Amino acid sequence: MLNVRLEEDFAKSPNLIPCSTYRNPEDLPNWISQIDKSKEVVVYCVAGKWVSQKVAFLLDEAGITVRRFEGGFNAWNDSAEH
Repeated sequence: MLNVRLEEDFAKSPNLIPCSTYRNPEDLPNWISQIDKSKEVVVYCVAGKWVSQKVAFLLDEAGITVRRFEGGFNAWNDSAEH
């Protein structure tokens, strides 16, 4: 699972959903080659909208199986189950 919130959003709240790793979406060209294409990747941003959509599109274009976490970090943070 990849946290792809913009750097300024991550700096405001540097918490991660368990088992996820932060990757700056603006640096995607520098880290995309590190993604294991044999595994599905789940991405999330603040609200599960444009940032994660763009990253998911680019990962998919690179041949990586990808899904987005609907509602993003905000939905997870607002849930009572974490």
